[in-house]
Amino acid sequence: MLAPCFYCHTMLKPEANGFAIEHVIPRSKLEKTKEAMHDINNLVVACHRCNELKGVDDHDTFKTKMASISELNVPKHTGEKHPLEKS
Repeated sequence: MLAPCFYCHTMLKPEANGFAIEHVIPRSKLEKTKEAMHDINNLVVACHRCNELKGVDDHDTFKTKMASISELNVPKHTGEKHPLEKS
């Protein structure tokens, strides 16, 4: 079963190391409580490239960063090439 990256919608395979579990709100910006750190509502599946590019940005900051780069401003990735990879 494939799952889409939360950010770029690339379909990810569930094989070993095929995706990352990403915190939408970075852990560094959360309350330092066990509940906040492990809240499943803050976790999404992401490709490794989006996870790396997002870094410690929150979701809105990352969306703005992606939208400011024209080749990254895609509503949904439909091809084989990852939308964050440059030619």
